[in-house]
Amino acid sequence: KENLSLQLRAEFFNIVNHPNFASPVLPAFIADAAPNGFAQSGLREVSAGYYAITATGDVGIGNPFLGGGAPRGIQLAAKFTF
Repeated sequence: KENLSLQLRAEFFNIVNHPNFASPVLPAFIADAAPNGFAQSGLREVSAGYYAITATGDVGIGNPFLGGGAPRGIQLAAKFTF
């Protein structure tokens, strides 16, 4: 006797497309490896060991500290066992 089964799965990520903003400040050692506790950003210096970020990156770019600013996504799967 054979058993056959089919499992269908749908996963939705950020289905209502809410923005996920990153923290406005990160410790300097995460954002920038600058000497003597100062993080440099272009033409300005931010003191107290913090780096002000102005954009929300995506986790997919390899930096989970910036947050998940990705648009909605759907993942479909089917598993057939016999």
